Amino acid sequence: NSVCHNDNDAIVLTNTENSVISYNTISFNKYQGMSLYAANYNFIFSNIFQKNDYENAIKLEKAQNVILERNTCNNNSPNDIAVLVYYSNRIYLFDNTFSDNGDGLIVET
Repeated sequence: NSVCHNDNDAIVLTNTENSVISYNTISFNKYQGMSLYAANYNFIFSNIFQKNDYENAIKLEKAQNVILERNTCNNNSPNDIAVLVYYSNRIYLFDNTFSDNGDGLIVET
């Protein structure tokens, strides 16, 4: 799947369980490339996020048991974050690539 020139969050999972998000290309998105809120047991792999202008490529808020593997975040705005983990537990990151980002990964509690 491909989402280009979107003015909002490209993918939003709220109160979602057992989802698999894979092999998506999200480019020139205005806000979050992917936002997970209170989402549990989700597997996010092999996605490409390019040029998110104002927010984060991936934001996890109140999420648990999320696996992020082989995702690529390129050219995120210098003031923003590739992956923001906020009030979340058991987040597993493997083989991800963050390039040209202001911050690659921030974990807040």
